[in-house]
Amino acid sequence: MADKTFSCTVLTPERTVLNAEVTSAVIPAHDGEVGILRGRAPLLCRLGIGILKLEGCPDPKRLYLDSGFAEVANNKITILTENALTPQQIDKLEVQAALNEAQNRTATSQVEQEKRQKDLARCKKKLELV
Repeated sequence: MADKTFSCTVLTPERTVLNAEVTSAVIPAHDGEVGILRGRAPLLCRLGIGILKLEGCPDPKRLYLDSGFAEVANNKITILTENALTPQQIDKLEVQAALNEAQNRTATSQVEQEKRQKDLARCKKKLELV
């Protein structure tokens, strides 16, 4: 089993969120999900808003990620993100309230429309995780 594992590290500016050996990972890239197994070719990608899914590791097996970057090299994934949350760290009622606010917000400019869309995406992914 050990020959099928690789290292996965998730870092935010404040702390190391996860440092574990895993057998597979699905990274939320900005343009879709990317599956990773041991021996994968090197990769550098921009992350989107989404859920990191891990197999073969202790909890947490799923983390909410809010943008950032991922590097895969030499059987190691390093994820740098502004925000990484476990399901237990997400307040469902708070997120539902934020979702309702974003849905009801009127966007009068392109910048406001983009912010509204990102807020909606963040809330929906958080609710998907919990």
